[in-house]
Amino acid sequence: MTLDIKNLTEIERWSIEREMVERSGADAFLYFLTFVKIEASKAQGGGLIPFDLWDFQRERAISWAEGVSEVWLKRRQVGASWLAAGLCYWMGYKGPPHIGVFSKDQKASIKFILKIKKIHNSLPEHLQMGIVNDLKEELVFENGLYITAFPSTQDAGISHTLGLIITDEAAFHKYGTENYEAYYPAIADGGQLICLSTADPKLGPNGFFFQMYQDAKSGQNPYLAVFTEAEARPDQGKEWLEATRKAYRENPELGDRAYRGYFPSVDDDAFMSQSGLVFPNFSEDRHVGPPPAAWAQCIWRGVGIDEGGVNDPHAMIPIGVTPDEKLIQYAEFVRRGLDDAGKGVSVQTYAEQLQKWGGPEMINWIEVDGSDVTVNTLIGMGYAANKATKSKTRASGKTFIDYLLDNDLLLIDPKCKQSIKEFYEYRMVIKRNPFSHDTYETSTPYDHHADCMDARRILLVAYWLGIPDEGTRQYKMAYA
Repeated sequence: MTLDIKNLTEIERWSIEREMVERSGADAFLYFLTFVKIEASKAQGGGLIPFDLWDFQRERAISWAEGVSEVWLKRRQVGASWLAAGLCYWMGYKGPPHIGVFSKDQKASIKFILKIKKIHNSLPEHLQMGIVNDLKEELVFENGLYITAFPSTQDAGISHTLGLIITDEAAFHKYGTENYEAYYPAIADGGQLICLSTADPKLGPNGFFFQMYQDAKSGQNPYLAVFTEAEARPDQGKEWLEATRKAYRENPELGDRAYRGYFPSVDDDAFMSQSGLVFPNFSEDRHVGPPPAAWAQCIWRGVGIDEGGVNDPHAMIPIGVTPDEKLIQYAEFVRRGLDDAGKGVSVQTYAEQLQKWGGPEMINWIEVDGSDVTVNTLIGMGYAANKATKSKTRASGKTFIDYLLDNDLLLIDPKCKQSIKEFYEYRMVIKRNPFSHDTYETSTPYDHHADCMDARRILLVAYWLGIPDEGTRQYKMAYA
């Protein structure tokens, strides 16, 4: 977009420029960006510099200005946050609906709002919008628009309808899934989502952002999948990338896996599998499939319950032993927070689900990682129930589950999506040797919302090591 300023007074030129940036469409956004200045990197000398777009940035700017919702997998250092901050400000000219930005923590939220403020201050005065409320994590403009930054916390709430949501570096959001469930209704009626991130090498092919990108790529969600490769920046060519890769390899805290995650040449490189899985012997080809026998045909049936809290997920896992002594997980019940009726999970919720699985007449045993009240209430309902002993379940649970997986004696119904997902997210804790500075895997599993894993484990341990009721002991040592 060009502007002939010949024979115009300064006031006339300002008025035309303001009118042009306030228009809708890609041309208006690109024109607005010609006035924007951003912070230069240390390598560039620091300070503010004009936002001269690279080709891939221009492509994203056009797409975003046209209202396209995207999941953008990118290499590091591509100015994505600055471009997103520019979009937030430009959309602000139109007023509400409001804009929400999700960042990995409070510090990142404040930093994103600071980018918007710096863009505001870099603009000529006639293009600046009036700010009536200037907070660390929120800007309120004269036209009534709010730009609010939310840290990715478990209970991050949305109080108003949003026209645009930015999730900045979404792969590093601890509660990305929970946040998405919270903000999706706010944009469901015509809103726009821009979910952008570098991959997190620590997660590999797991986590919220990985799933969002894969679903966008396969058409399972309504968003456009976009990938920006390592070679995209024209000022960081082959020599720069090789030097960076060498530096990563020589750093014991990073290594080649981190380099390929942060600077992928193809999108699969960004989501490399990570060592450290608690159960690397799990295979969907071997351990996921239709049950060979019906639940009612099992010779023993039990349910593991991992009792959550107000915001923590609850999980119930029913497992049956078939006549040929294989253990089958037939279903899963996972719920966090409130249900559609606004009710939280209670013992009555458990009872209703247990009844769907046959009630006391069919369920031989229930192992509960939860309160005495829950256990005693289930006993009062006629169930054989027991409170799990945490000191025994973690180590012995891994031993037994390893045995079952190695010998193809555990099968999970394909409908159990969360249970299957957790096998790829359940990993050993990584620690650092304080003397050599080498990283190493401990023998301690790191729980990352592994509620189904916990419910399954406590039930299998009870089955393996023995349960108090003599009437159900006959199968307890089947695989000891």
